[in-house]
Amino acid sequence: MGGDVETLLHYRNRPNNTINDELRETLCGFGLLRQPDLQTAASPEAGSRKRGHRKRCARPQKRGKRAGVRTRLTLKPARTALPSILLSNVCSLENKLDCIRLQRTTRRESRDCCVFVFTETWLSDRVPEAAIQLDGLASFRADRDSALCGKTRGGGLCVYINTEWCKNSVLVSSYCSPLVEFMVVRCRPFYLPREFTAVLIISVYIPPGATAKDALCELYSAISGHTP
Repeated sequence: MGGDVETLLHYRNRPNNTINDELRETLCGFGLLRQPDLQTAASPEAGSRKRGHRKRCARPQKRGKRAGVRTRLTLKPARTALPSILLSNVCSLENKLDCIRLQRTTRRESRDCCVFVFTETWLSDRVPEAAIQLDGLASFRADRDSALCGKTRGGGLCVYINTEWCKNSVLVSSYCSPLVEFMVVRCRPFYLPREFTAVLIISVYIPPGATAKDALCELYSAISGHTP
């Protein structure tokens, strides 16, 4: 064993470390020489090949790609920071109810809308509340009062609240005069920024014959005195 150690030390100190056949057999007998890989040794690029690192931009999906505002709105359209509102001057609501139902069935924008505001509903006491009910919507109406505005036809307001956006909604006040008609609905939706405690939906209708400046002044005075 001592002679074998001396042989190995002598081989290490030699200037040209060429292995002859006898020494190769001796090293293979001790298990100190590794058998060469024929496929790797035969390849001309075996010595120059380097292991490459995977680039960060080569990932199939970047981090935070699904955390954008647009993605959250697509997944949960009813949980918006501010409510989506659809406003329309319907000129008689009774004959538009089937169209509204069709729009909410076929169009996602209408189905996920938070608030529907309709002016000139032309409703009166002869139209019951059950006749204007829509599935998944809470209705609030303010019909024109002929004794206050001096007109018997036209006018009227109606607000629908999507129950998937808010189930806690109440009518705060309504107002009717020859210059302006408005209705205030207070909502406490499921999701709301912490800076706000409630959302006030104010539906306003100014008749064509009224002066806009006088109507806005009366609207400001009425809202300042009636809303909390």
